[in-house]
Amino acid sequence: MVYRPREDSRLLKQAVTSLDLEDKKFLDMGTGTGYIAEAALEQGADVTAVDIDPEAVDRARDRLPSNADVIQSDLFTDVQNDFDVMAFNPPYLPESRGGSTATVSGRDGARVSQRFLGECTDHLEDDGVVVLVVSSRNGLATEGFETLCATDLWFERLKVVRVQDRF
Repeated sequence: MVYRPREDSRLLKQAVTSLDLEDKKFLDMGTGTGYIAEAALEQGADVTAVDIDPEAVDRARDRLPSNADVIQSDLFTDVQNDFDVMAFNPPYLPESRGGSTATVSGRDGARVSQRFLGECTDHLEDDGVVVLVVSSRNGLATEGFETLCATDLWFERLKVVRVQDRF
């Protein structure tokens, strides 16, 4: 299932477009349709878009111009470069019946985010920045992370946090 842009995607776009991306190497992890990658390109970034789902990779390739590098990979498995800025709207919901890999991430909803944070430093420039979508419904510890933007939905609070110098 290709994850289509929703409230969390729009919130991440708001955070991403508030950053200085001109001539920055930008990674859109879990690109889905390429919505965030497209916004980063508009800001002047050199974009690499990654997704584990081959259908999402095809959709992103159709949406994005040829100067965007679109890769199928399980997180960083097939990613070779280092980046100035990484953005990720991970699956963040706890396990539930009927959930998909695009939205569900283990029993507490934090498995993919934790794995991403553990692996991203190998591909992040020394002064690099990570922006990550987090839900109040998952168990990811975000104390000390700067909140760039947030929104309350009837069933959860979503926020985009900036992770820098916290690895």
